[in-house]
Amino acid sequence: MLVLLNLTLVPVMYLFIPAALIGNATLPAPPLAPDLISATLPNGTAVPVWIVDSRVFVLSGGEPVKVTYVARYYNSSGTIVVPIDSPYEVQIRIPPGTYPVDVPDNAEIIDVNMSGVYLAVPPGTYNVTYTLLVREEKPVEAGGGGQPNATAVPPTDGGNGKADGATVIATPVPGGPTTLLALALLIGAVLGTAMYMALRRRGTGCGGLGETDRLILEYLERVGGEAYRQDIAHGLGLPPTTLHKHLHKLARRGILKLVDEQRRHRVVLLRRC
Repeated sequence: MLVLLNLTLVPVMYLFIPAALIGNATLPAPPLAPDLISATLPNGTAVPVWIVDSRVFVLSGGEPVKVTYVARYYNSSGTIVVPIDSPYEVQIRIPPGTYPVDVPDNAEIIDVNMSGVYLAVPPGTYNVTYTLLVREEKPVEAGGGGQPNATAVPPTDGGNGKADGATVIATPVPGGPTTLLALALLIGAVLGTAMYMALRRRGTGCGGLGETDRLILEYLERVGGEAYRQDIAHGLGLPPTTLHKHLHKLARRGILKLVDEQRRHRVVLLRRC
């Protein structure tokens, strides 16, 4: 099951639940409020959703469902903390204008593009701490001379169970010099996050590999650098679920790549460890 946490002023959690008559999943983070949760089919049709303890249930009628909700978070002087307790891998989107203060040590970069930096974090209990790289200003009149417009955003949870007052974020009017500065800031935030993660892992591209990981890599080297997934499972005597977990771990690190050939899956070794 795919879980995506989008780090914005209000952190949004997405759960993509596989097809079932009544889909259900464990919530990776509790919702900020029960009414801030919704579920839709692939065509956008809303379906009933309800929460029981720490699980979410959706009346999906045999189709996959996307569940969206605002995760519980704490905002202290602009630093936002989202507590996660997930039985699934969580993918985290760090969009432009957002900078990580602290993420789990075992997070891996899986993509970097103009929409942000994407991390994958294995199942576990941890906090995601980040801050927004934006200026806060008092409301001003809109328009004219490249002056900022004032846009109100929803109240935040200050960590004491009560909502702070609405914050006003300054957004530049197109055409002014502030627009170029803002664009540079957003691009810098994406690159800065990538550098932040890269420095944490500098010199450890093959660090943290277990015995099973190395057996897979040794097998690929013996057979010429590529093999089909079922051949690897048979050659090493690994259960499909175990092999799947380790192959995706190695693929996220850029050590190998997975090629989908209709009903067969080819594994290609990219570099040695």
